[in-house]
Amino acid sequence: RNTDKDAYSYGGRAQHWLADRLRIGVTGTNEKGEEATRRAVGADFQLRLSPKTQIEGEIARSHGRGFQSVVSTDGGLTFGGEGASTASGEGAVAWRLRGELDLEDLRGLGLKGAIGGGYEERKAGFSEIANDTSVDQKAWDAHADLEMTDNLGLKLGYKEFRDGAGQVRQDADAASVWDIGNKLSFSAGISHTRLISPEAIAAGKSGYDGSRVDGGV
Repeated sequence: RNTDKDAYSYGGRAQHWLADRLRIGVTGTNEKGEEATRRAVGADFQLRLSPKTQIEGEIARSHGRGFQSVVSTDGGLTFGGEGASTASGEGAVAWRLRGELDLEDLRGLGLKGAIGGGYEERKAGFSEIANDTSVDQKAWDAHADLEMTDNLGLKLGYKEFRDGAGQVRQDADAASVWDIGNKLSFSAGISHTRLISPEAIAAGKSGYDGSRVDGGV
């Protein structure tokens, strides 16, 4: 929320498909208020190799600080968090890359299912409408959804996040599904989570320096 009567915000996007396989696009935004001004420009692409196999990426650069999120804890009677964000306001870059592969596109191997993953990096000071980055951040993930047999499937996943303040979160999971027949199935899975947050530990909070394992059927 911005109460400055001279504030403004505008943006635009253009994209184009080349031969129905490659999409390229550019986006730009500009915000100005009494306490903050932010400009951002980005470019992105998507390459479709088949209906379920694709690669996409995006890079963006912002300059200036955006506006803080406005939060109300009393149903809208009062709000907190107005003004400029806490990001540094220096020019910074963020980028991401993702890919998905349909295993049936690997001709002759007889594989069924899909695998995929992605990587994202945001430098301290990067600012966008929904999120400001105060420290460097890196995140990546990978997943697989495999058809082992006609009635047995296996799902695997992993996600990891790290930032310049020492925060780490890692999530890994595995699950299998067995189709018994007659519309019945049996599934079992296990997951592992590791969490480290120096800021939360320094504030005396518990549960932010360790790991846990969960399983179920």
